[in-house]
Amino acid sequence: MNSDPINPPHYKGVEIHDPADNTALAIQPIDVIEVLELGFHLGNALKYAWRLGRKHARVEEEIAKGNWYLDRFRSSGGEAKLVADNARDDAGDRPGQQLLLAGNLRNFFLLMALRVVRENSLESGNVHSYMRELVSLLGIEEQLWQHAAGAGVQS
Repeated sequence: MNSDPINPPHYKGVEIHDPADNTALAIQPIDVIEVLELGFHLGNALKYAWRLGRKHARVEEEIAKGNWYLDRFRSSGGEAKLVADNARDDAGDRPGQQLLLAGNLRNFFLLMALRVVRENSLESGNVHSYMRELVSLLGIEEQLWQHAAGAGVQS
């Protein structure tokens, strides 16, 4: 039985490591959503990717839901707005990271859908590995550590 209805097991388990002092931080989707200020559509797409294969046995349904949010993000003008914001912003950190995330999540859902169709299985370890790679690709490890310290998150 799950003793924590707010932070159930399907949201936990992804760790990022700090090689400088050999510590690890367990991150949840809400941490990435808050650090990147993702908003509703990308935040939900990330949430579905994060828990893929861990909440429901119907992985195809989870993939479809995540893609639905990415489609809504695009059709509501979210992608175009981020491109415009990125063009105006010299630093371009958050809008650029959000576009990168949107593209990577789309590719992730496509790859997972192909894998489910081919193998009819999904290993959660592969999903977690991808999420760690995505965090690294976005270059937000330091932001996540600062966010965790400010939020009182325990590793």
